Amino acid sequence: MSSVVWTGETGRLYRYQVCDLAKPWLDVPGNFILARAAGNVLTAIYVGQTASLRDRLPAYVEWEVARHAGATHLLAHVNFAGERPRVEETTDAQRAAPRRLGRPPRTSSRRCAARGLHPPPYDC
Repeated sequence: MSSVVWTGETGRLYRYQVCDLAKPWLDVPGNFILARAAGNVLTAIYVGQTASLRDRLPAYVEWEVARHAGATHLLAHVNFAGERPRVEETTDAQRAAPRRLGRPPRTSSRRCAARGLHPPPYDC
């Protein structure tokens, strides 16, 4: 399964898995992004959070409707931090600039080191 590192407006890094809608979902809390890829740029169409990916996504995401809105990818990750941190991540990710596929995040190594983070070598 491939993953995407999404940089929020605050510079925080979030790792999302590229998901297959046909596979069953786990009954776990998480965040998700419906995204559109155009060339090497991935743009969020919708960013959300839920207490149960299993209960929310199949009922919420009608892939044909999402595709009509331009979605090409569904990204998700498990997040046990609680509702407030999931909502904060959703807001941070919504406000972020589009992600460039195959390129490093715009966060500098110096800023990452100051926060104790190691930037990944790629976005996707």
